[in-house]
Amino acid sequence: MDFWVIEARVKRNNLPVLAGDNYRDNLSNLVTNLAKSGKNVYLGIESDDGIYTLLGSDKVYFTAASGLESEVSNSDFLKILQRNAMNIGKSGDFQYVTIESGESVWVKDGPTMCALWNTLLLLDDCQEK
Repeated sequence: MDFWVIEARVKRNNLPVLAGDNYRDNLSNLVTNLAKSGKNVYLGIESDDGIYTLLGSDKVYFTAASGLESEVSNSDFLKILQRNAMNIGKSGDFQYVTIESGESVWVKDGPTMCALWNTLLLLDDCQEK
């Protein structure tokens, strides 16, 4: 998929504004270093203490709250976001979402999580075609 398509979705979802200084695009050191290690990663968020959640063509790469670096398929992460949103509700704290292994993945807050979610929907849809 062309990166400009992803960029357009990200801008429409307002991810750079919502994530603020935590937003990482394809030119950031974090994304370029992961890309050099063979991961097909596009963009995401990184906290001040180095915890990150990055979206790739077919996987979400993250550092869990425990410090564990891992990855999960885009489709599985979409299910995780949906399950967490349904369990927590609109007024819940969305700083972290819990994955099957029990690890916590940083999504910053509810609006940022929604913007990541919408971008993942595009990536997952393109992966299925």
